[in-house]
Amino acid sequence: MAQAIARADAPIRKTSKLVDNLWVSMKNTAQWKIASGTLDILTNGLKDAVNYAKRLDRSLNDIRIVTG
Repeated sequence: MAQAIARADAPIRKTSKLVDNLWVSMKNTAQWKIASGTLDILTNGLKDAVNYAKRLDRSLNDIRIVTG
């Protein structure tokens, strides 16, 4: 009985280490997804702000041209 327990201990430890590594990988993937999503939101916001400024500039120039 003791030998059977001793033989089963090694695969259990190996499986536990595999599960721990899998958990770390999943956690890192989730952190990367959150960071990537946040960066995407920030860059899209910046792009929208630049486009808004360009449209505003065009509109103000059109008004200036019309009013002379």
